[in-house]
Amino acid sequence: MHPEMETLRCAIVRGGTSKAVFIMMNEYPKDPAKRDAVILAVYGSPDVRQIDGLGGADVLTSKHAIISRSSRPDADVDYTFAQVSFESAFVDYAGNCGNISSAVGPFAIDEGLVEPVEPITTVRIRMTNSDKILIAEVPVTGGKAMVDGDFAIDGVPGTGAKIAMDWSDVVGSITGKLMPTGNPTDTIETDGGKYTVSIVDAGNPVVFVLVTALYFGVFGEIYSLFPATQGDTFGAKYAAANAGMLYTAKGVGSLLVPFAAAAAVSMGWHVVFTIAMGFNLLAAALGLFVLKPMRVRHFAAIRAEVENDAIAGGRRPMQPAPGN
Repeated sequence: MHPEMETLRCAIVRGGTSKAVFIMMNEYPKDPAKRDAVILAVYGSPDVRQIDGLGGADVLTSKHAIISRSSRPDADVDYTFAQVSFESAFVDYAGNCGNISSAVGPFAIDEGLVEPVEPITTVRIRMTNSDKILIAEVPVTGGKAMVDGDFAIDGVPGTGAKIAMDWSDVVGSITGKLMPTGNPTDTIETDGGKYTVSIVDAGNPVVFVLVTALYFGVFGEIYSLFPATQGDTFGAKYAAANAGMLYTAKGVGSLLVPFAAAAAVSMGWHVVFTIAMGFNLLAAALGLFVLKPMRVRHFAAIRAEVENDAIAGGRRPMQPAPGN
């Protein structure tokens, strides 16, 4: 070993779609400030490339796990999660990480912190960040956690062993309640408008927002814009036809649901959402570059007809309305 360097025993482990450096608590200085300084050095932070450390220059790969035997009778190991910043000299212990949590059980078994039981070993994990108990069911073979398997998740190439996680005890881990506001839905107001959201604290506080509420021209908006545009353009002349077309479009759209479900099974929901977004962008482009010029020509034709009638009747021609 180089005389100017210190040795730390560690493991680099992937959990879910994230990766972390796992180090036992007894490897660190007892002083929290000195411990954080060591963690920053291990990761090469602060540096957006983390070129001088084990961090991967990404929030998903700049995560850290500190492990020790638990002193609590209802837990096997204590697990402290840390998010290591690469922009500043900061180690954040405020939250938890579900991805890295799934790697704690296999690490504990392989390190001899938990007695392996085949075919499944149950590992009780105390998350020190929130003082909650997480249960991991880890497949074991030959006294070690299994690596190979046929289980696949989005965002990770290939397959591996399936780690089952029981999060039932982590409700309200940060705020103390599953729904911190006490409401299943709340309305928040931003510069971009008002949005209906659900705020849920299960492992980490999360805000759920219906994606269609975040951009213009989809679902509820399209069903109000379409008849409004038609009424503004044609008046009541084609009201029945417009309503029929609108609801026919909704019916035809519902026929695509089975195809979307089949595509999600074979390719994943992200592909379905990408295709849907593509159609939305196509509809927006058609509205801008096809329907808008057609509407302009329609009003021009009406204006010309009215002006010709006015001239024929000796009246003053109408003046165009602003924007038409």
